[in-house]
Amino acid sequence: VQSLLSAHEQAGDYLESGAVDFLRETMGQYRARKEIGRGGMSVVYLGERLGGEFERQVAIKILLGAAGPMAGEETRILAGLEHAGIARLYDAGLTASGFRYLVMEYVDGVPIDRYAQALDEKQKLRLFLQICSGVQHAHRALIVHRDLKPANILVTKDGAVKLLDFGIAKMLSLETAGHTTGVRAWTPDYASPEQIQGRAITTAADVYSLGVVLHELLTGKPPRTFEGDSLEVILKRAANEEIEVTGIAGDLALIVRKAVRRDAPERYESVAALSADIERYLNGHPVAARPFSRWYALRKFVLRNKWAVSAGVAAAGALIATAAVAVVQARLAHERFDQVRGLSRTMLF
Repeated sequence: VQSLLSAHEQAGDYLESGAVDFLRETMGQYRARKEIGRGGMSVVYLGERLGGEFERQVAIKILLGAAGPMAGEETRILAGLEHAGIARLYDAGLTASGFRYLVMEYVDGVPIDRYAQALDEKQKLRLFLQICSGVQHAHRALIVHRDLKPANILVTKDGAVKLLDFGIAKMLSLETAGHTTGVRAWTPDYASPEQIQGRAITTAADVYSLGVVLHELLTGKPPRTFEGDSLEVILKRAANEEIEVTGIAGDLALIVRKAVRRDAPERYESVAALSADIERYLNGHPVAARPFSRWYALRKFVLRNKWAVSAGVAAAGALIATAAVAVVQARLAHERFDQVRGLSRTMLF
């Protein structure tokens, strides 16, 4: 311990100052121009393509840890994610100093939680459906994102959603391919319980994270936070706590609650099922998150077709009123007939 403390004192600001100057290195056909973001595990640069017949701005993300094993086939799979809502992965490799880098589509946008502040409920839900579309596309390619959060979901000026860091999520964990890097990365507030506990990861983990993001879009905050908690407390809470959905009511609350259930089998079976329930809610149909009842279905039908139902009720009321008037008139006519018949008998006899 003493030798470690001594080494720590001697190290000074070695790591803080950046021992490697990535601006002096080339990454394949690309070069970094300026730093645009930094986290605990990576640094992102705005870069450009060198030479060639066209220019392209890119985002170059460099993983600051040691480069783990990653098959070339896996890189091709990630680069092949063709979807308008996913930032493309153009290239990947190792820098001259031995760090893993990824060259990705540069997205000029803002995190979705900031963008959604000025939107109404329907606009937020339509934006959320764009996220689901991109995640669903990745799931069809057998890729689980595992780090869905507002910082990784950008919205451009024209309102288009772009998902980031699909490649990084896959590179950090290759369980589905039979490999592992020995690195676990997750953001506690958005990670599923099984991810926090280090259990097997399926697409249900992304469903959970999407539920947390949806809650934050609608209320301005995630349903729960682990800020200030130790790892031991985080593990205990993830294993035992069921999330309480607050600030949302009705069918939307049930949808979020189903998405963030602690046990994966109790969540939506897929992102497609989650987005389908959002569509049902927007269109006024009964949602799958609520147990079915005839009264609930009737109420949703009435709300969905309120003008037609109002017209039908008015028509039915008019028919009833007409029938009532006809009955009264018939009864009055019968009484008048009896009076006339009585009068005629009196006059004759």
